[in-house]
Amino acid sequence: MARVNLNGAAINYETNGEGPAMVLLHANPFDHSMWLYQMQRFSAWYQVIALDLRGYGGSERTTECSLEIMAKDVARLCGKLGIDKCILAGVSVGGQIALQFAVDFPELLSALIVVGCVPSGRDLEQVFVQRIEGYRREGIPTYYEKHLRALVSNEFQESEIGRYLVDMFLEKAPTLRVEPIAAIFESVKQWSVKEDIHRIKTPTLLIGGEKDGALPGVRQIHSLMPEARFAIIPGAGHACCMEAPATFDCIVMEFLRDHGLMEPRVNTRIGT
Repeated sequence: MARVNLNGAAINYETNGEGPAMVLLHANPFDHSMWLYQMQRFSAWYQVIALDLRGYGGSERTTECSLEIMAKDVARLCGKLGIDKCILAGVSVGGQIALQFAVDFPELLSALIVVGCVPSGRDLEQVFVQRIEGYRREGIPTYYEKHLRALVSNEFQESEIGRYLVDMFLEKAPTLRVEPIAAIFESVKQWSVKEDIHRIKTPTLLIGGEKDGALPGVRQIHSLMPEARFAIIPGAGHACCMEAPATFDCIVMEFLRDHGLMEPRVNTRIGT
């Protein structure tokens, strides 16, 4: 793990592998370990960099959490690491940060992968108000658990690996603070890239889980970016990269190969 000061806040990140850069942005209320499968899988081709967003994981518990600031965090981390271009993937609020990054820093992108998010938080303002009120009224860990469980499918939660992964995140609840989480939702409910999304010319992949409440938002992004590739993962909820990693990774790999961004690797089998 590494830690660097960006934009006046200490940001935690993990790197794995070598090669072209792939940057991963997690959903709220997870942390960078939401990408545990992808950090391992894609490190065979890329230098995979997974951040903890402000307020989560090992990053600073600051209330300076606008999506524009967090997009700038990514740009400045790229600068610190000497990255000229990256493949950028984000889930939920991470996807919204990725969209903002694509608008603000298009020169730093080779591909964009947006998962389970909306193009405008203004359209769902009441949902985010309820989240803010829930965290402030019930606190952590009570509301954090409700929030977390609402984002993964029931089938995943009831599976052995699902129980293990959900418990892993719930065990981190004591390290979190209400106000940074609320600040992220405050920013999201005022945010929109609807007016600017037409400016994104980077090859883009949109992914939604079949059982994700944010799926209509992904469809809306596709309506605004009809040239983008769009895929739905059957049976998965909001955290589809974690719930159905094999399917998720295959969709991403096909997209990257089709755009000449992923070199083939020789498959080997143990015992042959």
